[in-house]
Amino acid sequence: MQINSHLDGPSATAQGEYKGHFSTDASMKQSLFDRKLSVILQVRDVFGTTKREFTSEGDDFYYYRYHYHKSPVVILTMIYNFNNYKIRREGRNGDEGNGGGEGEEF
Repeated sequence: MQINSHLDGPSATAQGEYKGHFSTDASMKQSLFDRKLSVILQVRDVFGTTKREFTSEGDDFYYYRYHYHKSPVVILTMIYNFNNYKIRREGRNGDEGNGGGEGEEF
């Protein structure tokens, strides 16, 4: 299980400012069937603390935006690997470990 907390302080832009906000996310990953299937469960904004406010104003306008989640966001992801693809790694001399490039065609 992994838990991440994120704190953004207030910040200014060219035409306005963002208020600070805080959120906590949690996630779990489980591999099954010899790593062919991965199941990932994510919960974002676990405690419902993410509230984002933005204010922008100029000579002839005023803009205010307030955004929040009514409840935590839950995401379930399932990934199935159909093949056994593995990245080929190069050897020390830049070859692919086949004896210095013998048998290659150009």
